[in-house]
Amino acid sequence: MRTARKAEHPVLHVGDRVPESGIYQVLHGNCTSQVLETILVRNHLAPRCELCGSSARYQLLRSVPHISEDSEFEDD
Repeated sequence: MRTARKAEHPVLHVGDRVPESGIYQVLHGNCTSQVLETILVRNHLAPRCELCGSSARYQLLRSVPHISEDSEFEDD
């Protein structure tokens, strides 16, 4: 598994399409949320934070394929 370097991956904003499945750092606005990392799935939209809403941003930490992207788990 490779580790993503922050400079290579853009910061995602709420509503952006996720380009790569993996573990993302959550960058909150003025917010008291304790959620610091989350899993985002490729082609889904970056979600709103329940507390700070659309001011949340996401930075890829580690690229990790989602199970739906693994051919070994496809329906026969």
